[in-house]
Amino acid sequence: MALTIAQLRAFTAVAEHGSIRAASRALGIAQSGITQQLQHLESMLGATLFTRTNRGIALTALGQRLLQRAGAILGECERAEQEVRDLNASLQARLQE
Repeated sequence: MALTIAQLRAFTAVAEHGSIRAASRALGIAQSGITQQLQHLESMLGATLFTRTNRGIALTALGQRLLQRAGAILGECERAEQEVRDLNASLQARLQE
């Protein structure tokens, strides 16, 4: 199995928002979907990424390390998407000339 973009997005959203509920609202995904992504991610990595507390969710040391990498990966995905959109718009404009 490999990491998926959906898993990384769910993971970073929970880390940034501090709870599954808030991440769910931010992403527009059901809480059960977020929970499932996190469970698959932790299972695949064989590591606990969050500790659950009465104040919400906190990252473990491993979770903090993954968050750094996930941010870089998702940032690069966003740049790639934007580059393709820009190139496509440029191509469409040339075709209409």
